[in-house]
Amino acid sequence: MSGSLKISIVCVVVVLASLPVVLHTQSIGGGFRRENLDLPYDSNAHLSEDEEANIVQFYGANYETDAIFFCLDQSMSMGRGQWEALQRELARVVTQFSTNVEFGIVFFHAETTAFPPNKRPAKATKSMKAAAIQMVKSTSASNKSTCVLAGLTDALTMANRSSVERRSIVFMSDGKATCAGEDPVGYIKKTFSQTRNLNSKRIPIHTVGIGFEVIEYFLKKISNESGGSYRRLTK
Repeated sequence: MSGSLKISIVCVVVVLASLPVVLHTQSIGGGFRRENLDLPYDSNAHLSEDEEANIVQFYGANYETDAIFFCLDQSMSMGRGQWEALQRELARVVTQFSTNVEFGIVFFHAETTAFPPNKRPAKATKSMKAAAIQMVKSTSASNKSTCVLAGLTDALTMANRSSVERRSIVFMSDGKATCAGEDPVGYIKKTFSQTRNLNSKRIPIHTVGIGFEVIEYFLKKISNESGGSYRRLTK
């Protein structure tokens, strides 16, 4: 072997040795996961891709989450049969929760009604699911105000008390933030500001527009600022 060839081989070996070591391992469900062993590992940075999130389906949309908290408009926006449809859908969702899901429900109008009443996440045991469904079926739409901030505050209180990594809030309303005794413009600004402050962990708030007239700007801003999604239900 010539001297120049020996030098070339040595150079290639040195260059390869200086590169970071990267392993490719197949993850569950197909595809590959890259693990750079030269990078520092932060156990809180992300969850293992081998850990599958629970899938919660609500009005046809799938949410990958291990804790889900519903914040639902109980005002007359839910008239003309929409409230009864919501009750049926929510009962179906709760019934199908797997046992390792945490959940909570908040209805809002001029006041709020929360399940559980202590505003702590519920484990999806058989008894807790039955109690939640009973609460849902016992409520009715109200002709009072739409105090969205109170509803979001209760939902975020529950979500912040959950210890699981993957948490989501589903916020359903027509987006008309009309709370009695509040200046409409000032109340909307206050809702944005306080929701932002309460959600320092940036838990995704997925907003769902419902009703004949939906204030999409309001709902989209709530979802965008939290990293959530927005969609509008249509008949």
